Amino acid sequence: MKRVLVGFLIVIMVCLLTGVVFAERSSTSGAIFLKQAMGTRAAGMGEAFCAVADDLSAVYYNPAGLVQLNVREPVRESMDSILIPPLLKFKNKQLTALYLKGFVDTSYGFIGFEQPLNISGFFGHRIVAIAESLVFFQGGDIQINTTNSDGSFQSSRTICAQQDYVFTFTYSEYVSIIKPLLTEKSLGRHFVGMNLKVIHSSLVQEYQTTTFALDLGWLYKCMVENVSLGVNLQNLGKGIKYEEKEDSLPFNVRAGIAYAFGPCENGIGACDLVVPLDDFNDKIKVNFGVEYWFKEVIAARMGYKIGYDLDSFTCGAGFKTKGWQLDYAFCLREEINSLYQLSLTLNF
Repeated sequence: MKRVLVGFLIVIMVCLLTGVVFAERSSTSGAIFLKQAMGTRAAGMGEAFCAVADDLSAVYYNPAGLVQLNVREPVRESMDSILIPPLLKFKNKQLTALYLKGFVDTSYGFIGFEQPLNISGFFGHRIVAIAESLVFFQGGDIQINTTNSDGSFQSSRTICAQQDYVFTFTYSEYVSIIKPLLTEKSLGRHFVGMNLKVIHSSLVQEYQTTTFALDLGWLYKCMVENVSLGVNLQNLGKGIKYEEKEDSLPFNVRAGIAYAFGPCENGIGACDLVVPLDDFNDKIKVNFGVEYWFKEVIAARMGYKIGYDLDSFTCGAGFKTKGWQLDYAFCLREEINSLYQLSLTLNF
């Protein structure tokens, strides 16, 4: 366990060094809607999900974890054994739809579809998964009144203040078994993944722009100590530009650690560190979360977020039965309306 924690500290140092490399980037970012996390289960856990990433919300938190939907570890007789049995592969497709009510009359939505591929992939293990997803943001309406020269009312019309769409193609693959930090007892599995995003945004139904972004993710699962580590570089891209003004995308480095506990590993405790590299006046954020499943049917979740202007305590619940899962999350916000998320997931 100590060596795994040392590995996590090394990951954090890499994140901070990456921040130094990008120190000359603009301190103002556009496409703020990209900072809104998508994933009801993860939201209930305080968005501490980078090292968990075992459902479709991996598209946001860590694309490397997506392929976990199609692999399973066989039961081992002894957790002390350094011999890791081969992965059990199975075909599992997942469809998720999510709705988030934002400030005032703003709203977010997410729909995604994941499926395994029977191809060799880059590393030849034939354990590959892809996903296609769409996120949309509705920024509310603006009422515009037109008057005559004498100041009298002439007409009124309503326009959409802002509309944004993000189409994401995700690729995730199992890499291999590697011995990290020169210790046999830390044998584990490594996964990698990437997102290719197409971002389209419009302001007041007049100004429109399209740009592209890339996410790169890595996930390590220590099979003996039930610990996972994850890193995700989010929103690598040129920037977003309306007319002549261009702002950088909200570029983050997210690093996470998770620990599975309980008699059947039906509990998860997790922590994420989020380092914003687009705005060095912004705070480094820390997210904590926990989830526990009761008889694999009902889940209870709690989380706490540090470094956010409004967010703090989160909670959530889940209900799962054959073929589908319903999740709810609640985020307490100071001085303004709290947020809620609701999602439905189908497995087939």
